[in-house]
Amino acid sequence: PGSIRSMVDSSRETGLAGDAPLKQGGTPPLRIGTVRNDAELAEALEILHQLRPDVPLTELPRRIEAMRILNDYRLLVGVLAGVEDGGRVVAVAGIRPDDGLSRGPHLRVDDLVVCESHRDRGFGRAMLRGVADEARRLGLPKVLLDARHSARGFYERLGFAFREAEPCMIDVDAL
Repeated sequence: PGSIRSMVDSSRETGLAGDAPLKQGGTPPLRIGTVRNDAELAEALEILHQLRPDVPLTELPRRIEAMRILNDYRLLVGVLAGVEDGGRVVAVAGIRPDDGLSRGPHLRVDDLVVCESHRDRGFGRAMLRGVADEARRLGLPKVLLDARHSARGFYERLGFAFREAEPCMIDVDAL
């Protein structure tokens, strides 16, 4: 419970985003900001679990709290602001400020997911606009993320530039 409370923050909202076109004609507006209450947090964790099914749902709050303490990781949520489905979380971004010699200061997107039932409606684009707003607020000039191969086209259409370096990982005991 203590760790869950630290993820709820009513102090920041990036505002409404919803000008990305829907296949059916228009994207309902989203309130994009930090998690405001326990109900939003529960919905956000369910959606995040769609992206990270290997992490048990019950383990997500502890892992997120550890990342928050270690590197200022936080969740942004996209909440439907329309009359129908209003107040429902449909998208989540896990973000953290970062800096490095090769990439400079940037806002890192570790996790970005739209609820399966709301995909292909422009919410991913709206969330990334909210991420960009947060980067500007923090004075960070760039947004960086690792893209799955299946999502590469989505990010390319938004203007992301792909670099040659690819992340790789090894267990420490293997070295």
